Amino acid sequence: MSTHAPDILKDLNDAQAEAVLHTEGPLLIVAGPGSGKTRVVTHRIANLVRECEVSPYRIAAVTFTNKAAREMRERIEGLEVPSADAVFAGTFHAFCSRLLRRHGYGVGLDSNFTIYDAEDQLGLIKQAMELADVDAKNNSPRAMQSIISAAKSVLMDSVSLTRQSQAEGSYPKELAARTYHHYEELLGRSNAVDFDDLLMRAVQLLEGYDEVREEYQRRYQYLMVDEFQDTNIAQYRLAKLLTGPDQNICAVGDPDQSIYSWRNADIRNILSFQKDFPDARVIPLEQNYRSSRNILDAASSLIANNGMRVPKDLRTDKDSGADVVVHEAYTQNEEADFVARQVLDLARRQRIKSGNCAVMYRINSQSRALEEACLRLGIKYRIIGGIQFYRRREIKDLMAYLSVLHNPQDDINLARAVNTPPRGIGEKTIQQVTRWSLEQRISVYDAYKAVARAKAENLPCPAPLAARAYTTVARFGELLARLEELKARLPVSDLIRLVVNEAGLEAHIRKVDTNPEERMENIHEFISLAAEYESESPEDSLAALLERASLVSDVDNYEESEDTLTLITLHQAKGLEFPVVFIVGMEEGLLPHSRSMDSNEELEEERRLCYVGITRAKEQLYLVRAFQRAMWGSSSPTLPSRFLDEIPQDLIAYARSPGAASVSTTSSRTVSRSVEPRSTTARTSSISSLTAWDSPGGASEVAAPEYVPEVGDTVKHDRFGEGIVMKCEEWGSDFEVSVCFDGGELRRLLLSFARLEKV
Repeated sequence: MSTHAPDILKDLNDAQAEAVLHTEGPLLIVAGPGSGKTRVVTHRIANLVRECEVSPYRIAAVTFTNKAAREMRERIEGLEVPSADAVFAGTFHAFCSRLLRRHGYGVGLDSNFTIYDAEDQLGLIKQAMELADVDAKNNSPRAMQSIISAAKSVLMDSVSLTRQSQAEGSYPKELAARTYHHYEELLGRSNAVDFDDLLMRAVQLLEGYDEVREEYQRRYQYLMVDEFQDTNIAQYRLAKLLTGPDQNICAVGDPDQSIYSWRNADIRNILSFQKDFPDARVIPLEQNYRSSRNILDAASSLIANNGMRVPKDLRTDKDSGADVVVHEAYTQNEEADFVARQVLDLARRQRIKSGNCAVMYRINSQSRALEEACLRLGIKYRIIGGIQFYRRREIKDLMAYLSVLHNPQDDINLARAVNTPPRGIGEKTIQQVTRWSLEQRISVYDAYKAVARAKAENLPCPAPLAARAYTTVARFGELLARLEELKARLPVSDLIRLVVNEAGLEAHIRKVDTNPEERMENIHEFISLAAEYESESPEDSLAALLERASLVSDVDNYEESEDTLTLITLHQAKGLEFPVVFIVGMEEGLLPHSRSMDSNEELEEERRLCYVGITRAKEQLYLVRAFQRAMWGSSSPTLPSRFLDEIPQDLIAYARSPGAASVSTTSSRTVSRSVEPRSTTARTSSISSLTAWDSPGGASEVAAPEYVPEVGDTVKHDRFGEGIVMKCEEWGSDFEVSVCFDGGELRRLLLSFARLEKV
């Protein structure tokens, strides 16, 4: 052990030090944003190894992204932890993959199983729907995929989903259960799993095999789970199964940052941790090292409106800093233009580079106007969540061959490879080969090779194929056999070069692609990556490469850049920080999203999402809305987000136009409720150009309403029919009316545009 190793407790505050020194029994660290939780986790690991003499081999730290895991490993090494690489620091999925590659036989998996990504899963879902006689035209395959994923996240098999569908009388779930059954059969035939299977199969393995569970409880005497608020039922069950008799589990998270219920995360896991582990020590980390006091106060005031939370008193030693800037634009194009010009102005006036700025939004489609504004003003930008490197067509095509060579039972990737590039093997021929393989009880891969052998020996075709099909299928089978033979002798980088040439991928790219050089550059980058894996794990570099490609996420590829503005969804921004943050679309229906309006739980998650966005900001925060937004093919007036009202007005300044000199300091410091923004100059046609609110009749002139409804009135709307007025409130010169229409649908309307008639 180095005598010059860093002092483990140096620069830690009292709460952080308390968490680091807690070494026995369950521990819940409630870590507010910017409170240094990664530092606490890594220093705790260093303390266990260096001071408590726990073997690093006995420690597992599990998180949600490869980026977070990579940062954790780097920090552990920086603390000079002996044998730091023996600590498992990785994602849930990576942990489960490692477990199943070693013990998967217990749940019906060979060690060379393939992990299907979302695109591959969807293709298999479509096949399963056909087998289940579920019409894909009238029933969305993605909806089936979502229901099945949700079922797996709570450890529910197809039989259990069938029972649930019957109990609930849910026809979509009934169809999904039928699809689920065939989907699992297809996965099994391909020796493949999806992401949810990695968790579900790992739980099944540990529950079904005491010796395996006890082995891993002995192996990992200390378990730490980061971002615990984002765990689903399966992940929490896995964590409890891995926790040994000493209950040395440490959960690190923040209920206020639970924003992934749509990925089946369950906030109740962290809220019930103390019930499941009654002896748990709870340590809140409330000192924020990221944001200015104004930004932190705005975030704290917002999130205090939620009920499902663990109260925290976030504090910072930083100055108050700049006010939170609210800007009210006229349209989404003006909103985008304001943001882009403000980025330029920050660079000019404050020398803040665009790489220090991020624009965050609720849904991906909001990026379109922002991109156009950046292009128009010459701002370099990047979108986090664009096409990932491993999802690019040329890489997916290449990986299809590699996956098949690694796992010959992988029918999904074999189906992609067979006609990439096109070989004249039609769908009918593929079906004939597949049927023949089932009759012969061999894999489809072996069926292609069997046809090739027969052709080489001048024998009749063993499969029922026409003469021309016999030739084309045999050529493909011969290619597979040749690549399989060379796979055992070649380094993986050379194998990839061989596949590119022998399979005709490069020739096809250069023949049909409009930008072949970019495609080939991506392939060369993939070859370089393969070479890295050869040096790190020469014995199984192909398996390591394929696993890396399967488990990577958008944020894993995020790297800071000085001169590039970041455009990113609020969900993807979790875990990142920027000196300057713009949150656009601060409107009812966007943030909070319209889907959350009828559920208090969903509304609270939307508030948490806004809280996460606000707490990404270190120095300056801009909240921007448009008075009129085009969505789903039509343009409508919008209402300001209720979240703007939940931020104290003494923290807010209003910006008329880009530049510090334009920030309003007038006494009118409330969010505008009118239909024209304070930040826009007078327009002769400003009001009349608005599209009628929720009205099919197009534009209409705003005038004082002749009829102001009262609560309890029965009213009629042109589109929504009859309903009962639940609320009517004055909004500037207008009224906001909440109407419960027939069928139970609650809508909020601007009276001037709604044209309601009293019945």
